[in-house]
Amino acid sequence: MLVLKCDIEIFSHSENKKISFDYVNSVTVRTSCKSLSDTAEIVLPRKMLERLSGKPFANFLNNNKTSISEYLKRGDEVTIQLGYEGFEPRPVFKGYITHIEQGDQLIIKCEDKTFLLKQKVFPNTYKKFDFKEFFEHNKGIIGDIDFKDNSKQVFGNMNIIENLRVDQALDEVIRIYPNLRIFFIGDKLYITQSTEPVSKEPVIFSPERNIVDDSNLNYVDTKDLKLIITAKALANSEFVNIKNENGAQKTGEGEAVIPKYKKISSDYPEDKNEKEYEKRVFTVPESISEALAEKKKDKVDEKDVEDKLKEHAERIHKLFTTGHVSGSFTTFGEPFVQKGDLVEFRYGDLRPEIDGKVFIADAVNYSFNQNGYRQTITLGYRTK
Repeated sequence: MLVLKCDIEIFSHSENKKISFDYVNSVTVRTSCKSLSDTAEIVLPRKMLERLSGKPFANFLNNNKTSISEYLKRGDEVTIQLGYEGFEPRPVFKGYITHIEQGDQLIIKCEDKTFLLKQKVFPNTYKKFDFKEFFEHNKGIIGDIDFKDNSKQVFGNMNIIENLRVDQALDEVIRIYPNLRIFFIGDKLYITQSTEPVSKEPVIFSPERNIVDDSNLNYVDTKDLKLIITAKALANSEFVNIKNENGAQKTGEGEAVIPKYKKISSDYPEDKNEKEYEKRVFTVPESISEALAEKKKDKVDEKDVEDKLKEHAERIHKLFTTGHVSGSFTTFGEPFVQKGDLVEFRYGDLRPEIDGKVFIADAVNYSFNQNGYRQTITLGYRTK
């Protein structure tokens, strides 16, 4: 039987020391690609003392304090690693203490690096949004954040108003672009599309080896779904360089008057009987910016935008009509999975509908206590 192992480190700013311990009542960590922040909760015995080099925790600091809680403060840095004896410890969380509850047990609540973003606001209003400029130009506000942008996203206009918190600005990006994922893993901020994994090699799971419970895992077959996707762009007065058949008119004072640019849209698949098909409409504001960037021009016409919208419509249609799974499944702590990883099933004849298929892990929750170490994995889109 595998022996549970945990390694928790907290840097105490008040004592300017790193506190480490390897015993807990429980640890719960919730992570997701769909939300900006991850959270963790550590539950400890109320009078827990630390051992370091054979010495009690309180004696090590040469104080009369008897509880570890007396050394901890909001904002202290936390690193949690979980696993088993004989396995490499796995980092499941890195962040900051947000709240400490003292009662029969000591409960330490934490949040990832989003905790720092919540403490910063923008001093000015920004008309455009670009990730590289966003982080490079605002290091004095949010610090030096290492990020990896796999989104291949060209953004349209987005207002960042004065005194808006940084985390609120990023949440607004997620709201405007629902296929975008923005999340931390450790110290790194990832920006990806919902169909793009973080890892390249899938983690393999089989009911005969490492799946504890798959009763909530269901395959959804959508191959016969009759669906038309309409992608549309809405131009506004910001896009003054878009041509239309009327062109910009001049007033008597010589100032340009921008005519209202009509809505542009594209369907996929085309030329289908709409009476037999369900129609779903998606607004794609970045399609105009994409058309500009691809043509390397400062002007685009309607056909350029239509081509970009058709690409979006086809991609969205493929997502809806590709078989996928709903629900989640529970595994042991190994093999280890993080959000954004690929997961492959090996069911053989037991469940041929998902055997050999690969999905993105949209969310992973970790539970570690006297009953064992478990991962509950919620899957997103199928990749192949």
